[in-house]
Amino acid sequence: MKSVKGKVLGLLSLIVMSILLVTWVYPFSPVSVYKNINYTTDSDRVRIHTEYLNNLQTLYDESSPDDVTTIVLQNISFSIFEQDWLVKNDTFKMNKDELARMLMGMRNARDGLLKLTMHEEYSWEQRNDLLMNIENVIAMEELIEDIMDDHWEDRTVLKRQFFNLHGAYTSSLMLFNTFYRSTQR
Repeated sequence: MKSVKGKVLGLLSLIVMSILLVTWVYPFSPVSVYKNINYTTDSDRVRIHTEYLNNLQTLYDESSPDDVTTIVLQNISFSIFEQDWLVKNDTFKMNKDELARMLMGMRNARDGLLKLTMHEEYSWEQRNDLLMNIENVIAMEELIEDIMDDHWEDRTVLKRQFFNLHGAYTSSLMLFNTFYRSTQR
């Protein structure tokens, strides 16, 4: 009887330890108990991102509040570029819900940018900048979806993907700055 109890306890212990190990190594896996990862922001990336955000805010402040481009881009930029994990030096719990919110923000940004293609008359250069922004937003959507769909990526790869995602947000913000600056000339 003792040997059966010992085998059962040993097997249960092995299962629990295996689940804990998988949870630690593969935080987004289907068997993980805690499906999140702690992402610590890079201070240089936060500083650069904040500088571009402040530049964009200065452009908004200097523009006409009735301008359609200004209204649309303000709605987009505040919802996607002012997320805490992009503008604060801290550690953030990143999970699938957070990624879903990011994805929804990018889809809304794409919709807003597509509306601009129908409502405004832009020069060839401005239209080209707008199309680059749309392409960039679509690429960002794909990047976020890739992170969401990779259930078996290990913790190190996920941290690198979030680091790259932070950089992609900043690159997208730079494109927004370029496009908006060209529309305000």
